[in-house]
Amino acid sequence: MERDQITVIMVEPRFGLNIGYVARTMKNFGLKRLIITGIKKIPTSAYRFCSHARDIVGNAELKNFKEAVKEFDLVIGTTAKGATRSSNIIRQTITPEEAIRYIERSMNTALVLGRETIGLKNEELKECDVVVSIPTSTQYRTLNISHALAILLYVFLMRKRKYKEKNIPAKREREQLVSYVNSILDVIDFPKHRRLRVLKTFNKLLMEASPSKEEIVTMLGFFRRTWIRLSRS
Repeated sequence: MERDQITVIMVEPRFGLNIGYVARTMKNFGLKRLIITGIKKIPTSAYRFCSHARDIVGNAELKNFKEAVKEFDLVIGTTAKGATRSSNIIRQTITPEEAIRYIERSMNTALVLGRETIGLKNEELKECDVVVSIPTSTQYRTLNISHALAILLYVFLMRKRKYKEKNIPAKREREQLVSYVNSILDVIDFPKHRRLRVLKTFNKLLMEASPSKEEIVTMLGFFRRTWIRLSRS
């Protein structure tokens, strides 16, 4: 795993202190790229708390969240509030150790950190391919975001690797296939409240299977013909 393959995204941070501490943690693990969404200017206080990571803070990119995540093949969300029901597909989480198998096969990964107050909203978690939660005390689960980042980067970058599989398909290729599946769901009048589960499951299967480009082209052809035939009938 090359460290340049992981980008950290902070969503609407309220305090420059946390931006500085996140940048400092990134520097500890050799990461360089920081994207911040939901703010118009880096607070000057971020520089006071970043220690030797002034370059990371100074080069931080300010972007819209949905635009920011589009360029990454793998988007990992983080939350302390996992699903309490199996039907809540958006907040179903995996452990940091389980996330390694996806990261090892991704060419570029975004690790998304939520707000200091409420974390990531469902609308943001929807844009994530997987969601990670760090097991902590059941009485108080929420970690400071820089502490959570340190734990995650240690697991992602310092642990011995076990996975030597094919790369997961690029985001664009997965979105093409998921789009055809969604079109087929339209044609067969599949209940809208159940579609997200189907689409998320299909996307996960694609990441697990790691199909080759030739296999993806074959599936695209199959789903396209299926959609056309169903539309005509």
